[in-house]
Amino acid sequence: MDQLASGPARRAIGGYKLAFNKQASFEYYGITEPCSAPVFADRIVPSGSSVRLDAYGELVIEPEIAAVLGEDLPGSGVTLEQAQRAISHYTTAFELLDVRGAFALDPSAAEAVAQGVYNVGAVLGETRIEPGEVDVATLPVLLVLDSAERMEARGVAPQHPAEAVCWLANHLGARGYRLKAGMIVLCGTHLPAQTIRQAGLIQLAMGSLGSVGLTAT
Repeated sequence: MDQLASGPARRAIGGYKLAFNKQASFEYYGITEPCSAPVFADRIVPSGSSVRLDAYGELVIEPEIAAVLGEDLPGSGVTLEQAQRAISHYTTAFELLDVRGAFALDPSAAEAVAQGVYNVGAVLGETRIEPGEVDVATLPVLLVLDSAERMEARGVAPQHPAEAVCWLANHLGARGYRLKAGMIVLCGTHLPAQTIRQAGLIQLAMGSLGSVGLTAT
């Protein structure tokens, strides 16, 4: 990660993603904790942005909650209460991935991490909700692909987003890194990953967290 964030072609890290952070994933991959990867700041874009499908090998989206940090967190020993206080707000988000055929090969967790767990960016919604105002256990999720295919669920967060931030802060701290104010944390997908093969509008609504949209061209 040092090499990714330094050197002649330095790129600022705008946040991190969590992956495999639910019990079913632990069992499938034979792991005991989630995985993470950096999200580069120049690849975090607002709702309403567009992407060109021909710029990716295989574009995949995941609907997630993004936690936006309002305060720096210490490098280690972070408590859940500290993590909650440091979160400025939650918003709806798409994680963008370019899996380039990897899913068909059923990679291990280690192989996925070696490729940044395929992250190529994030799209953030405009609604900002304070952490205490979100009931994750009943949060509805509606994903609409080009006004046709719909996926719906309720209360399907892989873990509470504050717990995700707390784990990540301690995980990074043990390796000499810190979560800083302004960074985002993508807290894990609420629905199965969706491969985007056709141009069109992709919309996600998550109850009180509002909505986010992305156009594929």
